[in-house]
Amino acid sequence: ELGLMGYGFSRYSGLWTGLKLVSDVVETTRSVAINGDVGKFILPDVDGFSADQVIQRWPDDRWSQDQRTQNIKIPAALEFARANSFNRIVMDAPGRRLGIVSAGKAYQDVRQALDMLGITNELATQIGLTVYKLGMIWPIEPEGARAFAGGLKEIMVVEERRAFIEIQLKEMAFNWPASIRPRIIGKTDQNGAPLIPSTPRVLRPRSTMPICETDE
Repeated sequence: ELGLMGYGFSRYSGLWTGLKLVSDVVETTRSVAINGDVGKFILPDVDGFSADQVIQRWPDDRWSQDQRTQNIKIPAALEFARANSFNRIVMDAPGRRLGIVSAGKAYQDVRQALDMLGITNELATQIGLTVYKLGMIWPIEPEGARAFAGGLKEIMVVEERRAFIEIQLKEMAFNWPASIRPRIIGKTDQNGAPLIPSTPRVLRPRSTMPICETDE
């Protein structure tokens, strides 16, 4: 579904689309039931926008290309992502206090961790936990991100390797009113101490030294 959405996104906005496929996800086999709604997209009706503005043309200098990318294509991409719910709340609570933001393989790890901790949807409602799954990690659609952050005291960003999503969210939140701006943590906590490392944790093998029994 997300791959088809990526095609629709690219054709609507005129931008390249990149899909990250990791071994943990693609090196498996599974039967999937596809309903009739897959591949159907919402094409946003934006004032003054038309497909002629994003298609390739010749001749076309680099300044014109950059102008269209910055002022037409990226805004069109954000509108498409918003209309088709690329980013969505998958777990929510009325008295929401803590939010988790993640994407891709890291999102699957988050859900597995919540399952291992015994945090069901019912328990998440009790403790005020909400989870935001990103389908498009750059640029992050700002209206949906702000709506998700509303009422939260703290947002934890769980992502692979370097801080990519976390930096974008902090940049968005910088100009939000202090009354609605949550604390955002991820690679470091609120005090700057390491929290979620960018490098994988190395598990050292146990000693293989033989154990001898003696009567002494």
